[in-house]
Amino acid sequence: MGLPSPRSFWVPLTVVSLAGLAFGIVLARGQAELSELRVREAELRAELIAVERLHAALRQERQRLLSEPAAIERVAREDYGFAAPGEVALPFDGKHAAPLVVAPIPRPEAWWERLLGRGGYPLLVVPASVFLLSVAVLGILEGISLLRRRQRAET
Repeated sequence: MGLPSPRSFWVPLTVVSLAGLAFGIVLARGQAELSELRVREAELRAELIAVERLHAALRQERQRLLSEPAAIERVAREDYGFAAPGEVALPFDGKHAAPLVVAPIPRPEAWWERLLGRGGYPLLVVPASVFLLSVAVLGILEGISLLRRRQRAET
């Protein structure tokens, strides 16, 4: 057997070279996409850290609002321009200014305040009163019904 022909050497070499070139192109695209994904991952991690910090700050603010009446008052005054009774809040440069104390505005007394007194009763007193009154009325009606049944039975 002699030397291989030049054709038998170049055909496999060309096929292997083309396959290597195609594989290299695929790897280069994958490498570019991988580096883009790593950059995006770093951006998302930074954003996650910022969101976690914001979340912690909001949790602290929520806890303050749940436990400190002064914090609720501060938010109401600063963010919403609320004022206590007898105060007037004046906006200044688009922001809410600290309320000014003025004489309280008299308001007419409502009928329920005249009936229940200033400040009213706790929320459970009225429903409890209605319940007790209902029980009393139903008891009286049941007693009347029982008396009528006895009278009918006797006759």
